[in-house]
Amino acid sequence: MGEVRTDGEIVAASISEADQFGVIFERHSSDIWRFLARRVGRDLAAEFAGEVFARAFENRARFDTSRASARPWLYGIATNVVGDYLRRRDVRKRRSRAVGVGMLERHPDPYEQADGDIDARRFRPQLDEALGRLGRRDRDTLILYAVEGLTYAEVAEALDIPTGTVRSRLSRARQRMRELLPPGIQTVLHADEGTS
Repeated sequence: MGEVRTDGEIVAASISEADQFGVIFERHSSDIWRFLARRVGRDLAAEFAGEVFARAFENRARFDTSRASARPWLYGIATNVVGDYLRRRDVRKRRSRAVGVGMLERHPDPYEQADGDIDARRFRPQLDEALGRLGRRDRDTLILYAVEGLTYAEVAEALDIPTGTVRSRLSRARQRMRELLPPGIQTVLHADEGTS
């Protein structure tokens, strides 16, 4: 059995041996698919995951190979793919004079923990509505941190922003969610705000 290589080592190797990039896909595709399914629904998640990994492959020479994990980088690409889609969708809505503001689509999460299934289903519409009322940057930051479990530093890397900006966006998002949600469903807001 060989030594486990870091994502940085694998991406570096993929520059000359393109098939090595498949290891990155194997390691991170389920996390990226889950993130995308939460954001755009299961029907589009596979297509968008393909786009994320295609963009990552095309830009692999730009990846900082000193980094042990490609996960934050991939989440950053996924966030951009979702943002591109939402912008196109919003433009189409405006052109067709559709009524209402685009909200996050509501789709069941296939990876939800069994403990939270009942509460998640019961409160999902309220959570989705509240998330839909956040600004895109604050929403992306909150989802990467609270749902995907990235650290402040990983969110900063994913979104290409300073860690201090992550902290301020999370603070603003939490405050807005407190205003929008009843006290019984604010558990996401009580995560350790000092985790870095």
